[in-house]
Amino acid sequence: MPLITLDFETYWDADYTLRKMSTSEYVRDPRFEAISCSIKVDDNAAFCYFGHDAIKDALARIKWKEAVLLAHHTHFDGLILSHHFGHVPKRYADTLSMARALHPKNERNDLATVAVHYGKTNKLVMPDFKGKHFADLTKDERRDIAAYNNVDVESCYEIYQEMLQGFPVTELDLIDITVRMFADPVLRVDMKLARQELKEEQQRKNQAITESGASIDTLSSNPKFVVALEALGVDVPMKPSPSVPNKAIPAIAKSDEALQALLTHPDPRVQKLVEGRLAAKSTIGESRALRMIERGKNRMRLPIYLNYAAAHTFRWTGGDKFNPQNFKQSQKVGGKLREAILAPPGYVAVVVDSSQIEARIVAWLAGCEHDLQSYRDKVDLYCDFATKAYGRIVTKADKEERFVGKTCKLGLGFGMGGPKLQTTLLTQSIAQGLSPVRLPLEVCYGLVNTYRTDSKEMPALWKYMNDMGIGAMLSGRALTYKCITFKKGKIELPSGLSLLYPGLTANIVEKAGGRMFREQFTQSVQDASYVSARSRTKIYGGLLTENIVQALARIVVADAMREIAEKYRVVMMTHDEIVFLAPIMKGYATAGDMKLPQDQWHPALTWALEIMRKPPSWAPDLPLDAEGGWDVCYSK
Repeated sequence: MPLITLDFETYWDADYTLRKMSTSEYVRDPRFEAISCSIKVDDNAAFCYFGHDAIKDALARIKWKEAVLLAHHTHFDGLILSHHFGHVPKRYADTLSMARALHPKNERNDLATVAVHYGKTNKLVMPDFKGKHFADLTKDERRDIAAYNNVDVESCYEIYQEMLQGFPVTELDLIDITVRMFADPVLRVDMKLARQELKEEQQRKNQAITESGASIDTLSSNPKFVVALEALGVDVPMKPSPSVPNKAIPAIAKSDEALQALLTHPDPRVQKLVEGRLAAKSTIGESRALRMIERGKNRMRLPIYLNYAAAHTFRWTGGDKFNPQNFKQSQKVGGKLREAILAPPGYVAVVVDSSQIEARIVAWLAGCEHDLQSYRDKVDLYCDFATKAYGRIVTKADKEERFVGKTCKLGLGFGMGGPKLQTTLLTQSIAQGLSPVRLPLEVCYGLVNTYRTDSKEMPALWKYMNDMGIGAMLSGRALTYKCITFKKGKIELPSGLSLLYPGLTANIVEKAGGRMFREQFTQSVQDASYVSARSRTKIYGGLLTENIVQALARIVVADAMREIAEKYRVVMMTHDEIVFLAPIMKGYATAGDMKLPQDQWHPALTWALEIMRKPPSWAPDLPLDAEGGWDVCYSK
């Protein structure tokens, strides 16, 4: 396949800019103009074309159905290519995505920085053509833009060749799938339902503010909100100032766990005040609905922007100021936005979700045979744990108790303590549209103790990861545990990628020798940290276990997504869930789920579930399961 490396330079001004607009809004705006496009075919020299007509003619000479499109941020250039010029390549490649996977998260991944990283230092200064259309450019300005445009394309091509060395081919497939979701969108928007969700979200917000008993001014102002808390007898929680050393400030940001913990305060007036504060400070529900409406207007298709390998554990994150990964499933709290995403005519959206994958993998890593056998026997471990915790039989009909069991089984495998569990139970129950679960702190400590007693292998795994795993990354001694290998500052994964811990430091305490998971140990690791995107980040056994489990779960789901994409069009993925299109088939309903008799399942669902349940080669004894459904909308 021919490799086409290209880069568009586009009109922009003070108001019309990617700094203020999402990528899709910018590309689809009436003000959009492609000023120039530099194109490089295979290893031939790049050539810059100016003006829409010349660019259109140059792009039309390329056989896109046989070509690979390469750019740095291919989401952007790929959407321009499809939306304004009507071309969709056979395959997408993206050096920005590759850089995210290969480089530590504390590094920038813009083209200039990545080029320097690979020894390509010929990046030019961007010419200033702010507010200028193609027709406004002088001959000298076109010359400078062409030189800049061509150098960017040549740099992109060169670093791509460097990155390809040793980059897993399977990961290149995932980049193609990810970019295609955005650059060649096919989903539609139910505008009526999206507008209804916007109205209801505004009503929910206004109700929470009204019930708080405070004005919007008080709830939005930090000083006034502190006074309101103190008036109710609350000792305002504090946190270190991020900008002033040795200074404490109120921990009242909507993301502060200390503020969220006040949702469990014994005084209901405090609870309502905090709920009002969170409602006043959060616009995410309204923003999601508004952005969906904007993207779906004029019957435009809905682009799904996901950042490949953006998280430390290589999971996808949302982008384009619109993250469907965080859409709520509950109809009570934001669930309508899921149903507002429609499959194209003639298709259904099939959703397959890997069941309890992180809980299964951590049990496999720890060798917790009780849990593993329960998964094989299809035992409901959420009810099982809740039964032990509550001292009575808990079934699926006991919604709150099973929710508590689920939260414990999914969260306590990484060392979570009582206070964090208390906050998590409350915030997650509210987020899922359930009645708020407010458990006393002593009850939460009891749940933690029950978990650690019931799954005694887990604390041993955390200790191994802390003393042996972090210890090996510090010393550089290669240490293999099951499917992963610890090396200097990194953990090699079965995907071919590595979890990176740059600048790792710790205090080492020597101790009497012993054995742990069949390994000899003579030291304990304390106060470990590494350099992350913002500052030094602490790392310890429980958190390292979580990092590894998330990375392995991502591999399992990603491998399934690759296999599904060989047969069907994958249009979205949300953490452990894959969404793909399948044709509406005569004799099968256009909506259904696991509650139907199996002979009534859509054949695409049956096939995909088999893939999701297949254990990976690096963990053949890992019991996997999945569930799913299909509909003309994204409704699971």
